[in-house]
Amino acid sequence: MSTPDATAMHRPYRFAFTWSMLLVVSVLLLGVLASLLWLGYRNEMSDRNAQVITDTLWAKQSIEFQLRRHAETLRGLAQGIERGQVAPADLSAKLRALIGSNHEIERVVWMDDAGRALAAEGNYPSGAVAPAERALAADVLQRRRELYGDVAVSNHPQVLRFAVPILGDRPGALVLTYSLEGLLNELVPWWLARENQVTLANAFGEPLVVHAAASPARGNFTHQTPIDMPGAGMMLMTDSVQDTPRILPHVMSGMVAALTLTLIGSLVLLWRDMRRRAQAEARLSEELAFRQAMEDSLVTGLRARDLTGKVTYVNPGFCKMVGFEPEEMIGHSYPMPFYDPVKIPAIRERFAQMLAGTITSQGHETEFVHRDGHRVHVLIHETPLLDAKGRQTGWMSSILDITERRKVEELNRQQQEKLQASSRLVTMGEVATTLSHELNQPLSAIMSYAAGSLNLVRDEESSLRDALCKIQQQAQRAGQIIRAVHDFVRRRDPRKSLCRIADVFDATLPLIQLQARKWHIRVECAVGDDLPSVEADAMMLEQVLLNLTRNGIESMSSLPSERKLLQLSARRAGEGIEVAVIDHGLGIAEELAQQLFTPFFTTKPEGMGMGLNICRTAIEFHRGHLWYEPTPGGGATFRFTLQ
Repeated sequence: MSTPDATAMHRPYRFAFTWSMLLVVSVLLLGVLASLLWLGYRNEMSDRNAQVITDTLWAKQSIEFQLRRHAETLRGLAQGIERGQVAPADLSAKLRALIGSNHEIERVVWMDDAGRALAAEGNYPSGAVAPAERALAADVLQRRRELYGDVAVSNHPQVLRFAVPILGDRPGALVLTYSLEGLLNELVPWWLARENQVTLANAFGEPLVVHAAASPARGNFTHQTPIDMPGAGMMLMTDSVQDTPRILPHVMSGMVAALTLTLIGSLVLLWRDMRRRAQAEARLSEELAFRQAMEDSLVTGLRARDLTGKVTYVNPGFCKMVGFEPEEMIGHSYPMPFYDPVKIPAIRERFAQMLAGTITSQGHETEFVHRDGHRVHVLIHETPLLDAKGRQTGWMSSILDITERRKVEELNRQQQEKLQASSRLVTMGEVATTLSHELNQPLSAIMSYAAGSLNLVRDEESSLRDALCKIQQQAQRAGQIIRAVHDFVRRRDPRKSLCRIADVFDATLPLIQLQARKWHIRVECAVGDDLPSVEADAMMLEQVLLNLTRNGIESMSSLPSERKLLQLSARRAGEGIEVAVIDHGLGIAEELAQQLFTPFFTTKPEGMGMGLNICRTAIEFHRGHLWYEPTPGGGATFRFTLQ
């Protein structure tokens, strides 16, 4: 029971403290309001005073500019008179034009050094000269410089005179008379005269002419400034018709109190609203951080575009996918810098479908070009982007990088092709084994018949005996070839022995020339004398030479006779031998050169694509290397080394 009583006892003090704080806040608010009103009053006073000063200086500049312009005109006329370029009649015309376009000018007179008027235009008779004009002319001639005359307060009407001396052979002076009232009427703008009383005064501040506004001057905002005139002192004074601003009417006192209470209530409501808003912003910040973490962890690229096709959003995954920063893509439309130039027509068509709203949500594949140049295979899904009211505002694209998947598929395809090639090689080996077995018997029969025929032929029939010997040798050689192929297919080691490359060339050259003679192709053979013997299977080397030379002969079959040349050479290369087969045929395209030694690849309509691959295998068996290089001037060169 004691705790509730203590709480009840402290509750009035709590309320009193709260109301005291509210009272203090109210007093502070009243003080702030009073200070703001006073500062506003002072600022308005300062602004009005500054406006009067600015307007006065503007009017002063306008008057000084007009006086300087007239002085320049008079100075030009005086120089023309000094040079004899302006006669009295011409001067009168110029003066009439000057007075007609400037209503503040009353009179202009040209006097000689004796004070006689030579030409005059204006209000006075042409021959009459005022004493003040004569005195000012004499003064400027004596001082030899232009001057303004003094203005007396008692003179009426109030005028201002300006004189320019004329020197040379015809000394004199030009005297111009202004109407001060005309100066104010013509040169003070209407908006300045409406808001201010404008006065021209002498150097002592005594008014000469006053241009009063419609309302009486208050004397609250005034300014005076001297007018720059050599020889005379004059001031421009302005007095604003505006009254001082009022701080606050009496009726406003109650309104201030009500405003104070309203402000207190507004502060309480604002505090509650700010507290709720801070809580909402904290929750929103957490949601944004969570969403940002999810976007940063995604490997799928996200791209949003508006209805015109401009990119409005990209996530880090998409930026990493194409290698460009967000600011390089956001705000841009078709075409984008990562588009593949080859895919531009298809991309343009799909972009047009997207803008027309006929695009399907089914994914499509394309290629992007990364900033560093490598290609990226992507799968893109497009879906409409809707706002809170269900209206479409654009398109959202999810982009999946399928480059690795494409590599795996390509690798699987290559493996399948290799399996098929291996299967064909196995089949070919079985066929070769069968052929070697079947051909051995007819070859053995040919050799037996040849041996029997040799026994029956008499010695004097030497030509027939030679032919039968060659048949027997070739049948024996064919049997050796078949046995070598059979051993090679059955993965048996061929029979190696020391042999000379010249013997291989001698055994092969007759067959090569026999093939070349059919197409009228010349054969040149160059074998070095210092070539070492190599440990090799001579039969396999002969097959390599026959295969390479046959390819060269066939490539030159359709060429003119002067280009039909097949060159064979063998030279020392270090501790071994380098053999070259050079033709001057059509050559091999650069894009096909890399596939020459691939099994089952051929450029011949009837070829099997195994010749060069078998040749390379045979040379590598002898620890050598077979390669291709283009022949200068056209053709193909095949070289291989033997150790």
